[in-house]
Formats: sequence, C-alpha cells, structure tokens
Amino acid sequence: MRSVYLLFALALTLIAAPIGAAPPPQVKSVTWEQLRQDVTQLRLTNRGVNIFLAKGTTVRAVLKRIEEDALIVESNRKIDKQWRGSGGEGRIPRTEVTDLRFLGKQGRKGMIGGLAGLGAGAAIAAASAKSMEGQEGPAPGLVLLTIPIYGVVGYLIGHHLDAPMPEYRIVK
Repeated sequence: MRSVYLLFALALTLIAAPIGAAPPPQVKSVTWEQLRQDVTQLRLTNRGVNIFLAKGTTVRAVLKRIEEDALIVESNRKIDKQWRGSGGEGRIPRTEVTDLRFLGKQGRKGMIGGLAGLGAGAAIAAASAKSMEGQEGPAPGLVLLTIPIYGVVGYLIGHHLDAPMPEYRIVK
C-alpha cells in the first residue's frame, strides 16, 4: 500500500512542476511579403487561423496559401458570403487583413511527454508488481493502471509546454 501512495505523490509532482512554464504567444509586426515567407518557412498552411479585418470583425478559417494580393482560405459560410473564390476557396483581399492569429500549438512535446510518461509508468508498474509478488486481490492489477495514467499525464505536461502558434500584425 505504501508504494501506491508513493506513486500518487510522484504523479502529483510531475503534474505540478511545469504549471505556468508555457511561453506567451509572440506577436510579430510584419509586411505582407514577410508574412508570406514566415508562413512558408514555418509550414503554417492548412491550419486554422483567426483573421482580423480592418472593419473590426474576425473570421475563422483554414489558411490555404498567401498570394500577392489576398489570403486564400478554405471556404465556409462566412467566407462564401463575402469572398467567394473558385474551387471551394475564398479570397480575402490583402487590404482588408490587419492581423492573423494561428490556432493551436507548435511542437511535439506532447508526444514526447506521452512516450516518456508511458516509459515511467511501465518502470513504476514493474517495480511495484515485483514488490507485490505473491499477493492476491486487486492491488497487483491496479498497478497496471499507472502505465496509461503516466502516459496521459506526460502528454498533458508536454502539450502544455508546446509553444503557442504565432500571431502576426500586418504593417503597410
């Protein structure tokens, strides 16, 4: 039973340690050409984005590409009403776009954390099972639950540490 308490104490330590460690989103002031280069270099196409317009409204869409005179986005109801393009795409003119905020996070720390958590959970489960050798009842079986629990905890910690997607303010 003592080892179960030790497992929970270790899990709480893993969860509490990185809270608040995620960096704030970066807001970059860029020209249209710099925006095009960043989107290409960072592979930000086919991702969700909030597009802030000059008239004060916001449109959420999936960015397909950036052309010299417009953002090309995946079509949706709001896009179709104002900026219908061809082939299921909408064209939002460059003159109407003031800011872009990409949705989600960048990085693979969630996956790495999940794998590390699974490994840690497996090691702890093996050590606990060895110490419970010969015991009967549900306790030895419950030790196996530590593996997926640590995997989920590791993923959540890693995902929390992933960098937020960039935000861009377009300067004329």
